[in-house]
Amino acid sequence: MRAVVVYVTETITILLAALLAFQLRFDFNIPGPYFRVFVLASAVWVPLKLISFKFLELDRRWARYVSLADLIRLAFSNMLGSLASLVLLVVLHIGVPKSVYVIDLLLAVTLTASVRIAVRVGGEAYRSKAHAGTRKPTLIYGAGNAGLSLMRDLRRDPGAGYDIRGFIDDHPHKAGLVLDAARVLGRGSNLEAIVEKHGAELVLIAIPSASGVQMKKMIGYCAEAGVPYKTVPSLSELVGDDSDLARSIRDVAVEDLLGRVPVSLEQDRIKGKLEGRTILVTGAAGSIGSEICRQIARFKPESIIGFDIAESPVFHLQREIARSFPEILFHAEIGSIQNSARLDELMVQYRPSVVFHAAAYKHVPLMERHIFEAIENNVFGTLNVVEAARAHGVSEFVMISSDKAVRPAN
Repeated sequence: MRAVVVYVTETITILLAALLAFQLRFDFNIPGPYFRVFVLASAVWVPLKLISFKFLELDRRWARYVSLADLIRLAFSNMLGSLASLVLLVVLHIGVPKSVYVIDLLLAVTLTASVRIAVRVGGEAYRSKAHAGTRKPTLIYGAGNAGLSLMRDLRRDPGAGYDIRGFIDDHPHKAGLVLDAARVLGRGSNLEAIVEKHGAELVLIAIPSASGVQMKKMIGYCAEAGVPYKTVPSLSELVGDDSDLARSIRDVAVEDLLGRVPVSLEQDRIKGKLEGRTILVTGAAGSIGSEICRQIARFKPESIIGFDIAESPVFHLQREIARSFPEILFHAEIGSIQNSARLDELMVQYRPSVVFHAAAYKHVPLMERHIFEAIENNVFGTLNVVEAARAHGVSEFVMISSDKAVRPAN
């Protein structure tokens, strides 16, 4: 049904452009002989322009999301159709005045573009009105490319719940500028007064390149103004992401304040190391070991051996893995890494090809009072695991730091 509407609209637009072109050429009084020329020319223009329209896949582009690139493509489609029509009309010896070709092309581009722009503007206005009472008055901090793109995305999707009242930007020369009908209202240092004046209930920080120091400063202004804040992804997160900024809005994370680039894991390489293999995880019942088991399960190993001396946590982890990853075989094994004979039993029974060694005491203040137990477990226990892995041909050994602490300073 949509395709029918699109082609009918396009046909009417082409015919209207052709009629207006002849009317303008003859001062709105087309001579009798040229009316026949108009009919014959229209019979050529309509199919050839529709073919060009189809060839450039303009029928697959929604008018409600029309962009500058679509309008350029639309102009090229009309030009291509007009050139093909010119050649055919000359071959058929249909005497269309040369000026009509030019006028028709200009009118066709203008009318077809206007229809799409009207659909988009009307659609945005309707959606905006429909959600008028549910949207939160919002300021965008950052009047750069990211801020402008964010505002446009939010306008296309009023259901996202943001009513943009204007921009905040610390650049002194941007104050008072109007960007796409939204004004730069002032600097961050004046945020409190701006929030009060415009009734803003939220600030969206849209400066993906901001350093940790800059982010702290902007958050400080928001805190002083007593207004909640969110942010958009950093530049590293945006690369290769085809989702729009509006759907990427999130709370400020610690990485934003630190100014560090989050680590991006090479998923394919990890999968190649773990998929279809038997994995042994020591210290599997601990906070670190249990999370390692959950992450390993995502890569579909043949089985996971969860080895720990703490019986209840291993039992609960086994039930969790069975519930969350029913296709993964999880072996809950009890024992201590200080027992080399027990480690040998595991190696012989399961023949793991990968070992993740996470078993270690980590509560530093407690272990400072039990220094020999810490050394016996973290040092000699680790040695037992390494020797067992080497003796039984383990191909990959990943050691999770045996001097780990609950709140490390480094």
